[in-house]
Amino acid sequence: MLLAVDIGNTNISMGIFQNESLIMKKSLKTNLKLSQIEYQDKIFNFFNKDFQNYKDLNGVIIGSVVPSITNHIKDSIQKITNVNIHIMNSETKTNLEILYNKPSDVGSDRICDAVAATSLYPNNKIIVDFGTATVFDAITESGKYLGGAISPGIEVASEALYINTSLLNRIKVTPTKKIIGNNTNDSLQSGLFWGYLFLVEGMITSFKKEIEEYTNSKKIFVIATGGLAPLMSSYTKNFDRVDQDLTLKGLYFIYNLNFR
Repeated sequence: MLLAVDIGNTNISMGIFQNESLIMKKSLKTNLKLSQIEYQDKIFNFFNKDFQNYKDLNGVIIGSVVPSITNHIKDSIQKITNVNIHIMNSETKTNLEILYNKPSDVGSDRICDAVAATSLYPNNKIIVDFGTATVFDAITESGKYLGGAISPGIEVASEALYINTSLLNRIKVTPTKKIIGNNTNDSLQSGLFWGYLFLVEGMITSFKKEIEEYTNSKKIFVIATGGLAPLMSSYTKNFDRVDQDLTLKGLYFIYNLNFR
């Protein structure tokens, strides 16, 4: 069994894989103030409560975009499981051809998403990850990572409005019946939800055009991932698949490429 750990700015996602299947997952809040011992207690509680077979783990892989706590998580898991732990870095084999000017600048989560999408889905691909940031990535069918775009996440934008405007309330991200709001709350909800949805639709349209020009193919598969993917995808026809476990699956494939 393999433990895949994705350390993100908001959450730490952990997935257990057995016989190529994701059989269990757990998410912890990312907290830069916690010590290694405090993280160890949280991870041990997860294992002890939900995954008592943790001693059967024979591999661990970590992808992280939060370097300051990566070793805390690594050391915590090491002390609990006594398993060899691998951390993704710029030298890790992915079978992608990364066309970024500086390939090491691409976050591990984006690389994992691209690896999983290339392994699981057909044609050229666009990935939209609805996380702390709303991230768009483009990958060709042959495994060329063309690059992407990054916008502030919907919930980050909502929180920024609340913090920086004196008279506005904190708003839940949810669709409104009408786009034209006739009160402040509906106007905020409309701008956040529909504004972001139209941003996403416009970006997908533009990505498709550039991918078609690069590959001379109109066959493009569009994947939504991240926490808000089910909600956002239910209000547009732009997505071919919702896969909220894309990053963890990518870690699994990367582990097999490098360490199996």
